[in-house]
Amino acid sequence: PKSSDLQSRGLCKLAEWAADPASLPPDLVEGTLSTVVGVAKSHERSVAVQTEALKAVVNMCSSAQANALRGKLLLLGAHTLVKNAMNVHLNDDATLYALGCQALGLLFSESDRTLQAVTEEEIDAISMAMQMHPQNPSVQSRGCRALQNLTSGSIWNERVALGAEHSGTVEAIVDAMEFHPEVMDVQECGLGTMCNLSRHHDAPQTGTSG
Repeated sequence: PKSSDLQSRGLCKLAEWAADPASLPPDLVEGTLSTVVGVAKSHERSVAVQTEALKAVVNMCSSAQANALRGKLLLLGAHTLVKNAMNVHLNDDATLYALGCQALGLLFSESDRTLQAVTEEEIDAISMAMQMHPQNPSVQSRGCRALQNLTSGSIWNERVALGAEHSGTVEAIVDAMEFHPEVMDVQECGLGTMCNLSRHHDAPQTGTSG
């Protein structure tokens, strides 16, 4: 179907179902994952479609089945979908940016195996979102939390540090903490990210290979 309005309404319903995938048959869960990613790729210029797709990703990665679904979403390219949505809609509503930051943070969290897949592109997308909407507390808090998640792996990941260095991550975090002193998530996760980046920066170079 070509109607982005129809697709966004369908994704809205899928996003609701995605919050409780345990209530769905296994084959329907698989179909939901593929549909969300496929529709988002087909309607990348529609803010409404992208917003609902990001909601669905966030809901799936926040559900009780998140650990099982996260890997499947990554294999389907959900992280690329999120980055594309944030890049294509640079000047659109901050809601999309907030959801994008949250989605990236959730997609790669929980294990060193997924965190090793993080590249400078994920870090750059989150940093850009924070820089585009410095006064929006939702973007800043979800951005800081996502950065803390993506830099929290115990295995040294040089790409994370390079991404942070080149995308102005440190500056974005400092600005967020200065602009939003009353937002606890910004303060706690901002400091957490700084500590993670400092630990990575001080890690021995022998840990960068393999």
